[in-house]
Amino acid sequence: MIAARSDDYGLGQALARGVDHPPTEGARAALAGVRLARRHGVRMPLLEGLAGVLTGKVAPADAARMAGENVATEE
Repeated sequence: MIAARSDDYGLGQALARGVDHPPTEGARAALAGVRLARRHGVRMPLLEGLAGVLTGKVAPADAARMAGENVATEE
């Protein structure tokens, strides 16, 4: 079971348990993606929710709820 050993899988498990975990390559890429999207005025609500969880500004359950409430818009 390779996925259970990946750093990003471990990060997800730690976030779900509310335990600190060092940033992973995937986490850094997600945060960079949010910065890039904001710079270019692109909406990325799922990535923004993930970034909120990664930075501790949004609880995982709240990010999931916000993702479910989000409505796609034409840009």
